[in-house]
Amino acid sequence: MPQSTSTNNTAQANSKVESAVSVPSRSVCDMQRTDVPYMGIPRTKVAIVFRKACELRSGNPTPSDVIQQTETDLENDVVSAILEAALRLLPVDKTPKGTEQRQQKADEKRHKAMVAEWAFVDQLCSLDNELLREQEQRDQIIASVRDGNNNVIRLTPDVLFPRLKSVCGIACRWIEYKNTFGFRADPFVAARNKRQLRKYVAVFGNGMVVYKLGFECDFPRIEGVSCLREKEVLEWIEAEKVRRRGDS
Repeated sequence: MPQSTSTNNTAQANSKVESAVSVPSRSVCDMQRTDVPYMGIPRTKVAIVFRKACELRSGNPTPSDVIQQTETDLENDVVSAILEAALRLLPVDKTPKGTEQRQQKADEKRHKAMVAEWAFVDQLCSLDNELLREQEQRDQIIASVRDGNNNVIRLTPDVLFPRLKSVCGIACRWIEYKNTFGFRADPFVAARNKRQLRKYVAVFGNGMVVYKLGFECDFPRIEGVSCLREKEVLEWIEAEKVRRRGDS
């Protein structure tokens, strides 16, 4: 007899887990010291947590469950983000109630991400009033189309500078903000984000992706894209404000 759709989906999900959570060999990043700038979380640590989260995913686990069973020293918010990624591999509940709950969670997540993005961009605006927010870029696109320009670029990163600007000592033309933790095995999301970032590089040149909770070492490994944690960028902004006040 042919397998059911649910069985096939489960098998596919398990296959993705097996390929995604294999623990890699140790690298330079695995020997991170606490007295050097943040370079990301070692891939081995992320893989162990993600593998356990995938094993527990059908039992409605909490971040505390994953932390307890892996004895990881990763922060609760980071483990929560990794667990959320693992839960994405569960079969989709397509019942009316399941659809409603899924939509509600998506709306809440979208709102939370938007608030975090606005707060981050506000801090950048306090240093540079030339930058364009995403909505400002959209408004310019709409105006150009109304004027008959159908060849207008329709890509809108969260922040677009009119020219290359130095952020944390890195020359970039654009910044994309992610209200989560970035890692290779993140189902569906990592691949989608990479496609997005590559498009920005192709059109605007070098840029930066900023993850609120940090990221896995050597991620996302795209030429022309620098990766930073929000904490370091905010610290740089405050230091830059102090420096500019001293120069004035």
